[in-house]
Amino acid sequence: MFLVSKKIDWGLISKFLVHELYHHVDYIANAFIYEDKLQEKWNLKSKEMSHYGILFLFCVLLEIRAEGYAEFASKDYRKFVIDPTMIKEFRKNIRELVTISKRNDAELFFAKKLSTESYSTYYCGNVMCFFIALYFSKRSLNVPKIVYNNRESLLSNLGSFLETGKKVSIVNLSPKVYSFALSSINQMGPIEFLNMYNLACDDLGISNNNKVLNWTEFNELKKIALNSAESRRIKAVKKKGYMIKG
Repeated sequence: MFLVSKKIDWGLISKFLVHELYHHVDYIANAFIYEDKLQEKWNLKSKEMSHYGILFLFCVLLEIRAEGYAEFASKDYRKFVIDPTMIKEFRKNIRELVTISKRNDAELFFAKKLSTESYSTYYCGNVMCFFIALYFSKRSLNVPKIVYNNRESLLSNLGSFLETGKKVSIVNLSPKVYSFALSSINQMGPIEFLNMYNLACDDLGISNNNKVLNWTEFNELKKIALNSAESRRIKAVKKKGYMIKG
């Protein structure tokens, strides 16, 4: 960009530096010690099953917390646009991810659809952070407003508006609530983060279909991966000429 325009986009550089700085804050706060141990355990399990979709499903859980927090910390919190199509795209991608068993294929799909080459996970992680902030805001004196179809509405209508599949804007989040949410999320690992997000969604009246991820679905995705691994095992055994009883 600089080579073409000969100008430095200081705003873009500032956002990038803040984003990376909050990754550093996470690291200093030892936010990933527990997750690193858990990821190592899942890594061994996925190799044992010869199914890497389940490993990268866990990687999504780690990434959505880390990148979502960094996005939330570096973006303008005073107005946030919730795009249900982005959430649906993310949900579709993780369902496809868990059907991929080979390491290279799973890793490539993860990178292109759910990690560094896609904004989907960054955005959805940011949504999760913002919903947690909305949960906190309901217990403050300054509750944000919804803008839907160019009209202001109460936060209590958020769930029903999201059911339409159209974009909804949230405006006027309190700086104090934002700071409190930022500090609180910084203390959460991915599992606690997912739990807090689902608590916030339930409190805000958000259906499971409009959530980024919930534990029921997460467990279903693990079952899909396990069933896929078992199908591959049976197919390999039959290919070798063995009979499968039962």
